[in-house]
Amino acid sequence: LRAQAEGIMPEEYDPSFARLKQLSDTEIAKNKELCIKMCHEFAESHLGKAAYSSADSARSQKRFIRAELEFKMFNDGYIWSGFIDLIYQNADGTFTIVDYKSDSNIMPEKHAAQLHTYRKLASKLFRIPEEKIICKLWYLRHGREVEV
Repeated sequence: LRAQAEGIMPEEYDPSFARLKQLSDTEIAKNKELCIKMCHEFAESHLGKAAYSSADSARSQKRFIRAELEFKMFNDGYIWSGFIDLIYQNADGTFTIVDYKSDSNIMPEKHAAQLHTYRKLASKLFRIPEEKIICKLWYLRHGREVEV
């Protein structure tokens, strides 16, 4: 999915050799085919279409969209750092955060604390109430979204 965020088609993405050195040529081809399928499934999903719509209108309407937004935040006595996979502003001014998951099982409760942190960060960053931020998980293996 990073490939699409950088503006290239998934079929054109060529990961670094270091990421692939443990795999055979057959395994590499199989994994690349699976990744391309997952990218296209997301692009065709409700979330993907909303993100692309936000990207298309980002310049003209000054709507915000970022993939792999890096953050560092001090909260509750700790420094939190990480990346938000995808965040975009909807036409109504709310924001949607999407976190991609490759989990075999759909268990959103497992990721609730992570998404809660992302919501807090976005609320502070954009100076909007947390209620105006929707957090969703996108399960890559299942092609399914779940709101958290």
